Amino acid sequence: MATAVASRSTSAAGLLSLLSDPSPDLQAAALTGLDAVVGVFWAQIAGALPELEARAEDASFKDAGLAALLASKVKGGGWRE
Repeated sequence: MATAVASRSTSAAGLLSLLSDPSPDLQAAALTGLDAVVGVFWAQIAGALPELEARAEDASFKDAGLAALLASKVKGGGWRE
């Protein structure tokens, strides 16, 4: 559901704010939503690279792979489908 809302948005700010939520489930939902809009909002998401990389390196975070993928896409200037 977050993906549908974010794709009509003019900013990734709402999804980015969820990365700071203590709930791993909300963080995972934020990553999924951000992955869906990285091609448009990669420059905004770039500000969260330290957070993305921290989650990617956290072996206890269930979506570490998605965090790593998103960080990689942002470093590459976004990814257009």
